[in-house]
Order: sequence, then C-alpha cells, then structure tokens
Amino acid sequence: APHETAGTLVKELDTLSAAPQVHVPTLIMWGEHDRVVHTSRLVYEQLAGPKEFVCVPDSGHSIMMDGHGDEAFEIVANWLAKHL
Repeated sequence: APHETAGTLVKELDTLSAAPQVHVPTLIMWGEHDRVVHTSRLVYEQLAGPKEFVCVPDSGHSIMMDGHGDEAFEIVANWLAKHL
C-alpha cells in the first residue's frame, strides 16, 4: 500500500462535508502556527451544533508538545464545565 500522508487521510475522512451533520457541542482548539491542518476554521464554520473555536497563540499542530499543555488542559476543562 502506498504511504499515506496526513493530508490524504484528512481528504478521506472528509471532515469538512461531514461537519454540518454534527449537532453536538464541539470544541476546536487550533495552534496559531499549525502547518498540518489548515481546515480547522472552515470545519468550525460548518458545524451545526453549539461550537467554540480557540486559537492557542505561539503554538503549532502539537499544542501539548509545544509547551502549552497547561493552557490546553484549562481550555478543555472550562469547555467541559460548560457542556457537561
């Protein structure tokens, strides 16, 4: 089988066209300097349910590995507190 890249997998999953079918609360956390996933904002805009988009400044694709773990945990904890 040929080697699949992240871009190929994203196309196969087709999250952008599936997003309008998502009606549950959704959090999208995106690193300001993410060069891997470029469609985060587009997916967010297509979501049908309650949604929140958070851009983590000075972070890339791996927010937790980029030294923003505490910030990411706080974002998720606050979001969960609102939606559970």
